[in-house]
Amino acid sequence: MKKAILAVLFTAMCSTQALAEQPYVSASMGYGTMNDSGSFSYNGTSYRDVVSFDSGTPWEIAFGIRNDDNRVEVALGYQNNKIDTVSGLSSLYGYSFSEIEVKTRSIMLNGYHDFALENSEISPYLMAGIGSMNLKESVSGTEYGDINKFAWQLGAGIGYKATENITLDISYRYFATADITFESAGAGFSDATYSIGGSRVLAGVRYGF
Repeated sequence: MKKAILAVLFTAMCSTQALAEQPYVSASMGYGTMNDSGSFSYNGTSYRDVVSFDSGTPWEIAFGIRNDDNRVEVALGYQNNKIDTVSGLSSLYGYSFSEIEVKTRSIMLNGYHDFALENSEISPYLMAGIGSMNLKESVSGTEYGDINKFAWQLGAGIGYKATENITLDISYRYFATADITFESAGAGFSDATYSIGGSRVLAGVRYGF
């Protein structure tokens, strides 16, 4: 997986380095899910994916360079997901699940390859990215924790050139991070491991200069 991501980034970066002449900015937002997570053991019994999340609203702004069919950009992203259920519990920390949410902020280096269609304003593309994710937990409006992890994403989308400078865009991405481990909650508990990942569907606009 990492080799595929690096290959897409390397191809796009080599191309844009040769002729960096078309800068652009973009903004997008949409619908984001987060996979069930949280695995640990207690007194020899294993529990997996005990936490499920409601859908959230991801958004992203990016600054990039386009050269022919390739693009490279730096993107800042954000997504929040409230906890839906935790197996075996009706509340957490004394709060209802609706008061607890996970917030992720990311900075990513993304590479794209656009597939130009003859006599068409539509251009499908593939993308990949690597970077860093910061995670915080919000409980009744108060933020806790400050965890940074390696992040990666893969995706595909379609751009529609509405004007000479404006391209409308819709895409799907799978975003994930390295596992997060929390120390044992007490006697009989193992360390808990959380895998942060999920799907994002984004709609946005790109403006080329």
